[in-house]
Amino acid sequence: TNPQVKCVQYWPEKLHDSLSVGEKFRVTFSSNMPFAEYEFRKFKLENLSESESKHMTVSHLHYTAWPDHGVPDNVMSLIAFIRHVRKLHPVSHQQPLLVHCSAGVGRTGTLILLDIIMQQMKTEGTISVLHWLRNLRMQRMKMVQSQQQYEFIHCGLSELVVCGETEVGAANLRIALKNLKKKGPVGFTGFQRQMQIIEEVSSHHPVTFSDAEEEYNRNKNRFPDKLPNDTYRVRLRCGPMPGSDYINASFVNGYKQKGAYIATQCPLENTVADFWRMVNEFQCGCVVMLCQLQEEGELLFLARGGRGVCGARETVCQTGVSQDSRRHCH
Repeated sequence: TNPQVKCVQYWPEKLHDSLSVGEKFRVTFSSNMPFAEYEFRKFKLENLSESESKHMTVSHLHYTAWPDHGVPDNVMSLIAFIRHVRKLHPVSHQQPLLVHCSAGVGRTGTLILLDIIMQQMKTEGTISVLHWLRNLRMQRMKMVQSQQQYEFIHCGLSELVVCGETEVGAANLRIALKNLKKKGPVGFTGFQRQMQIIEEVSSHHPVTFSDAEEEYNRNKNRFPDKLPNDTYRVRLRCGPMPGSDYINASFVNGYKQKGAYIATQCPLENTVADFWRMVNEFQCGCVVMLCQLQEEGELLFLARGGRGVCGARETVCQTGVSQDSRRHCH
């Protein structure tokens, strides 16, 4: 069956192109700035029906990390997205903030409710989720459509309360560092307290490691307590053997790019071929190594000179050590 079209694209396909909408309006795609989990576009909307053509600039923030079903993996990414929205369109603006998803109730209601409560927290220091949701549903039916979305809102607010506002302007960084070095009433510095918070918050996230814990994959993990979770793990092309798609590696989002990094352990003797398969399959033209070949008496990276078999591909690996200890493989 063909996938259901849930939203007609209402802006031009290409940057700088224009789209005529009816007889009165023209939309021009002015700029595009992609981030890891959303895109920030700008459009010029012209009203052609006026004797003198009038236009307005429209900011368009498209959150792309929300799956068709369920909720985003990272609630804080949505909160960061809302903050970006509010920098462009502060609450003090008189014009309404236009929000939509496919039906304008589930995801739309979730974002609007989060935004309202974030404003309430900042102004009053209190939270009234049920009260505001009841108000929303009086104005538009089925706002916040599922229990999963309702729980997601509470998880986000909980993290927001625990973590607080940690964003610092670059110009204020020196002052922030000075404050973080100070010890609080219980003897912890701001750095120590923030690390405690991140450990606490991270432990509440429902993460599974079922693939990494499969019997046939266990000997591919250097440390049994440092595993890739099922959602973000790198999946190699499947071969005939169980676990042939597994490697202890995870995709990590960057500032502007989804999956900008692959974080992995140093290869074991039995995973060197998998390591080079990963390099080949994901075209990793640059590998950054942050350990020595031998640490604490353990041989970490077995890069033997000569030819070897990497999956079905024969490879040649030469290790040359220059004066600055850089290693080159080709």
